[in-house]
Amino acid sequence: MSLLISSFLMGATGSFAHCILMCHPFVLTISTRYALPTSQYALLVPHIKYNLGRITTYTLLGALAGGLGSLTAISPNILIFQKILLITAGIFLIIFAFKSWSFTLFKAQVITSISSPFLFGAILGFLPCGFIWGGLVNAATGMSIVKGAASMALFGVGTSIGLFITAIFGGMLLKYVKYTRWLFMLVFIVTGAMFIYKGLKL
Repeated sequence: MSLLISSFLMGATGSFAHCILMCHPFVLTISTRYALPTSQYALLVPHIKYNLGRITTYTLLGALAGGLGSLTAISPNILIFQKILLITAGIFLIIFAFKSWSFTLFKAQVITSISSPFLFGAILGFLPCGFIWGGLVNAATGMSIVKGAASMALFGVGTSIGLFITAIFGGMLLKYVKYTRWLFMLVFIVTGAMFIYKGLKL
C-alpha cells in the first residue's frame, strides 16, 4: 500500500513542480489541435483521452519494471538484490529531487500530425524523462508485475492533476510553479530516504 500511495504522491506533486513546466507545450497543443472551444466540457474531453493514453503507457512500463524487479525472487541471493534495488532507488530519487530543483524550461517541438489525442498521449508516454524514470524505479521495488502496473497507473493519475489544471487555466499557472517545488523536492527526498532505510534494514 505504501508503494501505491508514494507513487500517487510523486505523480501529484511532480505534476505541479515538473510536468507543468515540461509538458505545458503538449497540453496547449491538445487544446488547440483537438479541442473545440464551444464549452469547457468540449475542451476537457481531448485532455481526458490524452491523459488516458499516457497512463496506459505508464501502466505497461510499470508492469515491465515490476516484472524485472520480481526476477530477483528466483535468485538465492534475493535479499542482496532487494537491498541494492531499494538503496539505488532511494539514491536516485534524492538526486532527482535536487536536480529537479534547478530544472529550467526548454522549448519542445510537438508532432501535430497524430490524429488521436489518446495516441498522442500514448506516444509521448515513451519520451525519456527523469521524472518518469523515478516512477519506474519506484515501481520496480514492488517486485511484482501487478504492483508495478498499479504503481505507474497511480503515478500517471497523479501527474494528470497538474496537466488538467494547465489545460483549464493555461499559462496563468506557470508563474506559481516555483512555490510547489519545495513540496515536490520534499516528497522525493522522504521517499528516497525511506527506500534507503528499508534497504539497509533488510
